[in-house]
Amino acid sequence: MISSFRNSIFQRLLQFVKRFLMMGLSPERISHTIALGACLGTVPVPGTSTLLCTFVSLAFRLNLPLIQFINYAVFPLQIFLLIPYYKGAAFLTGNQILENFPEVFFETFKENWFEAFFSGIVLIAAAVFIWLLVSVPVYFAIQKITKPILEKQINEE
Repeated sequence: MISSFRNSIFQRLLQFVKRFLMMGLSPERISHTIALGACLGTVPVPGTSTLLCTFVSLAFRLNLPLIQFINYAVFPLQIFLLIPYYKGAAFLTGNQILENFPEVFFETFKENWFEAFFSGIVLIAAAVFIWLLVSVPVYFAIQKITKPILEKQINEE
């Protein structure tokens, strides 16, 4: 009895959250929001994804709670992808500052702080470039996958 009551409350809460996150948007706009939240949530500059998602949501009139929910859901993926993005950026720029990371970076910083700072900026820019190259096809793939699912789900309700 208590278990069924708990499940009933959980189902009602889940339906409320689902309606809240998807209110006022077509399945196409919801799929755009999900895809943008997932892509912007993996930007290789930690701390910027929340601001990017907020800006994009306000600029394109998307559901802010939904895009932030997706952004926070993919946060572990952002941390996991930092290594390949920055290793790829170091390879792309020929930058050796990431080899034996803390030691070489601090050594370079001690010798010439401007060079270390500039190398870091170039490395971040290259990582963002690689992220852009990866994010565009991922965005379209997520949108293509989620749109039919959302249309089917909304038509069933």
